[in-house]
Amino acid sequence: MQRQGLCARAARKLRATTNTRHSLPVAENLLKQDFTASAPNQK
Repeated sequence: MQRQGLCARAARKLRATTNTRHSLPVAENLLKQDFTASAPNQK
């Protein structure tokens, strides 16, 4: 790589884009999503 004039690039750090410290109300679960399962591999 050095002979070719190439160099490795460092991976970028993940930047948080969601503000979790806000005073806005959380939206209702309009779709009534239920992600709980009675046993593994049931849903």
